[in-house]
Amino acid sequence: MQLIVITFSLVNFTQPRHKLLTEVSCDNVNSVLVNYQGLLYNLRFKEYISQLEAASPSNFKSREDSLAFWINV
Repeated sequence: MQLIVITFSLVNFTQPRHKLLTEVSCDNVNSVLVNYQGLLYNLRFKEYISQLEAASPSNFKSREDSLAFWINV
């Protein structure tokens, strides 16, 4: 069981969950304004940034996944 949890965590950090950024954006961006103060203290945004920092595009399953990562970063 413990090995499964560790593996799951590594998978999350190898490929960032971009859905997390979408959720954070919905909470902190309206049609013309970005709530930068809200982003600064948003724990989900900090989690997303941590996932980007820990990502290793060379370990992604396909060239397309790696390319998508670099285009979106």
